[in-house]
Amino acid sequence: MKKRKRRRRNRRKRRRKRKRKKRRKKKRKRRKKRKEEEEEEGRRRRKRKKEEEEEEEREEEGGGRRKEEEEGGRRTKKEEEERRSRKKKKKKEEEGRRRKEEEGGRRMRRKEEEEEEEKARKEGRGRKKKKKEEEGRKEGRKKKKKKRGGRRRKKKMKRKRKKRRKRRKKRRKRRRKKRKKRKKRKKRKKEKEKEKEKEKEKEKKKKERKMNEEEEEERKTKEEEKKEKKNEKDKEKEKEKEKEEEDEEEEEEEEEEEEKNKKKKKKKK
Repeated sequence: MKKRKRRRRNRRKRRRKRKRKKRRKKKRKRRKKRKEEEEEEGRRRRKRKKEEEEEEEREEEGGGRRKEEEEGGRRTKKEEEERRSRKKKKKKEEEGRRRKEEEGGRRMRRKEEEEEEEKARKEGRGRKKKKKEEEGRKEGRKKKKKKRGGRRRKKKMKRKRKKRRKRRKKRRKRRRKKRKKRKKRKKRKKEKEKEKEKEKEKEKKKKERKMNEEEEEERKTKEEEKKEKKNEKDKEKEKEKEKEEEDEEEEEEEEEEEEKNKKKKKKKK
């Protein structure tokens, strides 16, 4: 029973869909046709307007020349301005008249199309139902009023509420999922940023350590150089001392020898 009902409902739905599609197609066609007609009319109007303007210019030029010839000279500045203003006024009046005519035609066309659409919609509505209504009227029966708060309607509303509830539930679920994903993404982003900062700090420390080591090595080398220099100086000083001592010893020996020689000389005498 349920299956049968479902199938019937689906058939109805499909039928309605097809009808809707056809109506839309017809509407599109009508709209397209109307647009093309308006464009064609616009082209014709522009062409007509151009031709009229050219004719007017030709006439005015001919009239101006004639007037000049009759007067025996050229027009003054004031006369030229008056002529231009008259021309503009005439042009404006013609444009207004033409626009009114076009708007009236458009309005009429739109009205006719709307009436056609209404007629088509009415004709498309259930023919069987219409026939039954006509038969009933013939027999003298009154047309039944449509009940608003029936069992079917209540069931329908119940189904609608159920569907709405389901949709809401799904929507909430989707939103929850999206929220969770966003949170995860944010968390991951924060963790990545933290890791980057840690790596930066590590590199900084490494660089500082390297700098400190280099400074320490430089200091050590400087100290060693200082020590070496000091040692060299000490050695030189020792050498000088030894030299001085040797010189003193040599001097003493020389003095002793001199004294010995002196004594020997004295003895001989």
